[in-house]
Amino acid sequence: MIVAIAINTIIEWLDGCEGTNRLERVLWIDAKGKETVVLELFNPKALPVWKDVAEIEKAFSDGLAIKRISESIYHPSSA
Repeated sequence: MIVAIAINTIIEWLDGCEGTNRLERVLWIDAKGKETVVLELFNPKALPVWKDVAEIEKAFSDGLAIKRISESIYHPSSA
């Protein structure tokens, strides 16, 4: 299964228990589509992080991450 990654894509990393999964937003993708910059959501101390697109695609195919449409329903203050 191929999941398209684009700017503003929200990735939910399935780290274990529900409610503790980490959400990241794709901020930038290089012209070749090989590297991306992501930022963890709901972490006021988060800094942008470089990631390989292949790493993210593998996480999708292995079931370690999923693509989300909106982060608003996952905001910690709404839990």
